[in-house]
Amino acid sequence: MFERNQSLEEVIVKLDNDRKLFAPVQIGPITLGHRVVMAPLTRSRSEQPGDIPGRLMLEYYTQRASEGGLIVSEGTSISITGRGWFGAPGLYSDEQVAGWKNITSAVHAKGGRMFSQLWHTGRSSHVSMTNGATPVAPSVIPEYWQNSTPSVSTPSGWVKPSPHRALDISEIPGIVEDYRKAAERAKAAGFDGVELHAANGYLPDEFLQDGSNKRTDAYGGSVENRSRFLLEVVEAMVSVWGGNRVAARIGPGGTWNSMSDSNPAVLFDYVAERLNRFGLAYLHIIEPRIKGNVLIAEGQEPIATAQLRKIFKEKIIAAGGFEPDTAEAIVEKGDADLVAFGRCFLANPDLPKRIKLGLPLNDYDRKTFYTFDFHGYTDYPFYDQQRDGLLSDPFCPQLHDSAFYFDSCLHAGLARASAISSPRSESKNKALVLEAFDTLFNKRDYVAAERFWSPNYIQHSAHIAPGREGLFNLIKSIPPTLKYEPGMIVAEGDLVMIHGRFSGFGQPTAWIAADILRIADGVLTEHWDVIQDEASRESSKSDLPMFGEKFGG
Repeated sequence: MFERNQSLEEVIVKLDNDRKLFAPVQIGPITLGHRVVMAPLTRSRSEQPGDIPGRLMLEYYTQRASEGGLIVSEGTSISITGRGWFGAPGLYSDEQVAGWKNITSAVHAKGGRMFSQLWHTGRSSHVSMTNGATPVAPSVIPEYWQNSTPSVSTPSGWVKPSPHRALDISEIPGIVEDYRKAAERAKAAGFDGVELHAANGYLPDEFLQDGSNKRTDAYGGSVENRSRFLLEVVEAMVSVWGGNRVAARIGPGGTWNSMSDSNPAVLFDYVAERLNRFGLAYLHIIEPRIKGNVLIAEGQEPIATAQLRKIFKEKIIAAGGFEPDTAEAIVEKGDADLVAFGRCFLANPDLPKRIKLGLPLNDYDRKTFYTFDFHGYTDYPFYDQQRDGLLSDPFCPQLHDSAFYFDSCLHAGLARASAISSPRSESKNKALVLEAFDTLFNKRDYVAAERFWSPNYIQHSAHIAPGREGLFNLIKSIPPTLKYEPGMIVAEGDLVMIHGRFSGFGQPTAWIAADILRIADGVLTEHWDVIQDEASRESSKSDLPMFGEKFGG
C-alpha cells in the first residue's frame, strides 16, 4: 500500500492514479478533470414572476462548480405551455437568458462546465402553470389525472394534474421547434451544451412508453414510431449545437409519473442504437432502482447502464442511487464513463473534494428539496467550514510531519489536504474577485458587496481612502454609469491579479487597472493597484491596445 517514507505528494499521485472517478475524460470537444457530475435537480428557486434564474440560483450553482467538473442544470422549461413545476426556471425569454448567463459565467470562472437540461412536462402539469392551456400528451389516459396523488407544484401548492389532451399530429413540429429555440437560447446563455430530458414521465418519455402512448399514427404503435418524437427533438437540438454538444437523459424501466412499457428492454435498446447516429456528447441513464428521488430497490445493481453500454458508442453518465464507492466501481468496470450525483450534491457543495479525499458527507434534508428560500439550498456547509482544525492548525505545523498525521491522512483519504494550505482553491479565489468587482462596481449593491470585503480591508493606494469604507465611499461618489470590464485574471496561492477597464465615470478617457488582491477566509483583505489612462491608437507607442483586442473609443 503506502510506505512511511513516501512523501505526501507521492501518496497523492498514487491515490489519484488509483481512482478512476478522478481521471480526465472527454465528452465531445470538452475535457473534464474528473467524472463526478452534478445531476439535474429541480429545486424551485427561480425568481417570480417570470421563472428567472436569480441571485439565489447563482450562489447555488457557483457553490457547486468545480475545476474540470460538469454540472447539468435543473430541468428548464422550453415554453410557457411546457411548464409544470412552480419555481423551475425557463429558457423562453430574454430575461431568463440573462439570468442563466450570470450562472454559466460563474461556473466557467471556477473552471467548470455546464449543460442545460431542456424540459417539457407534457401531461404532468396543471392549467395554473400553462396560462390556462390544457396540458398535452401523446394520448389521453384519464386514469392519470383521476388516480394521481398530488404531484404538480403550482403557485397554490401541490395539486393533482389537470386533465390533458392528445396532441394533434400537426402540432408536433411546433413543439420540436420550441426545443430548437430553447437550444438556441441555451447557446446565447453561455452553456457548454444541452441535454434533452426524456425520462421521468415527461413529454418525450410519454411518447416512448406504450403505457402512455396509444397513438395509431406515425408517432405510436411500433417502437420505431414511438421513438420518432425523441429523435426529431434531438435532431433539432443537434441542428443548433452539433451532435457532440448534445445529450439525452432516459429512464429505462422507470415508473415515476405512472409510466410503464410492455417491453422496456427492446424499447430502450432501440433508442440507444438510434442515438448513435448523432455522435452525442453522452447518454445519461437513470437506473430503474430510482423512482423520482427515492431509492425503491435497495441493493439492485445498475442493470440499465450495463445493458446499454453494449449498444451506445459514446460516453455514458450513470445516475440513480450511487454512492462514492459504487460510482468508482461502475467507472472502473467500464459500464459508465461518469456518474451523476443528485441528493449527495444537493447537500454537499464540495462533493468532488469530499469524495476524492474520503471526507464525510452532509446529510440532506428532504423537507427543503422543493421549498423557495435559501434553507436547504445554499446553506449546506463546505467541509472547510466544518473541520475542527485538529489536523490543520497553522500554529502547530509539526503535525504535518508526524506519524499520527500521516496515518490519519491515509485512513481518512486526506493525503491531499496540507495542514497549512488555504481552504480556497485558486479557481474559487478568481471567481470570488470577479463576483466582488461586479457586485460593487457594476451592480452598485453595497450591502451585498460587504460580504466580499473584510471590515479590516487594507488598501495600498494613493487615490483611495483607507479601509473598506474608503473604497465604498469612492464608488458612491462616482456616477452610476460606471462600468467595469474584467480581462485577464490569474491566481497563485492567496493572491489574485486582475486586469480590467473602468469607464463611464465622467472622464473622457477610460482607466486601465491592474489590481492585486489578497484573500483570506473567503474575503478580500488587502489590495494593491496600478491605474493608467487608456491609450488611444494614436498615442500608443506599441500600436497595440491596452485592454482587449481593440482600442477603446
